[in-house]
Amino acid sequence: MCLYDGDLRMNVSGIVLAGGASRRMGREKAWLELGGKFFIERVMDALKKICDEIIVVANDERFQKLDAQIVRDEFPNTGSLGGLYSGLNAAQNELSIAVACDMPFLNPRLLEFLVTQATDYDVVIPSVHDARHRRDERKTERDKKEDTAKKLNLHPLHAVYRKTCLPPLREKILQNDLRMISFHDAVRVRIVEQAEIDKFDPQHVSLWNVNTPEELERAKTFAV
Repeated sequence: MCLYDGDLRMNVSGIVLAGGASRRMGREKAWLELGGKFFIERVMDALKKICDEIIVVANDERFQKLDAQIVRDEFPNTGSLGGLYSGLNAAQNELSIAVACDMPFLNPRLLEFLVTQATDYDVVIPSVHDARHRRDERKTERDKKEDTAKKLNLHPLHAVYRKTCLPPLREKILQNDLRMISFHDAVRVRIVEQAEIDKFDPQHVSLWNVNTPEELERAKTFAV
């Protein structure tokens, strides 16, 4: 599946969150192979077409071998919100694209579009109701905390963040409010609607998270 070509490099940091427990998959998702590459490599390859800096938020020493800046969680055991804070705090650029390590079909042209929408906003986040990865109804406790975001069909780990998000992010972490959109009331948010996403990725494969062995098998039918 070829979703992009060329080099779209911008003064933007790419943040990959790679610290999840992978309970549903049963093994570390970053090191799953698809199309001859590890997931983490596929994610980084896509981001490198846009970003002049790559940051991987991970606490495992195995990630040190990657061609990226490896950042440990500043607030351990605070989930994706804590990972976002750590990555954004380490970023050299004002804007960052934050994604998860289990998204092997990222579309750089879509990510580029999201960045262009950030001129007057602190967060640019897609709203897509039928991304296929949402069909898995099994939930962890952390998933349940994200119900509000799911009802709004938001994808906070396929989004653009400005460094101005850091103070409200830190405040919510210290309050132990770890919902990914918990700080949105304190910043300017641009929601990118599905019709806008469809122009770049009508199947929404770039938004898929591969969470289970069954989803991995399904992903193999799309991999190149």
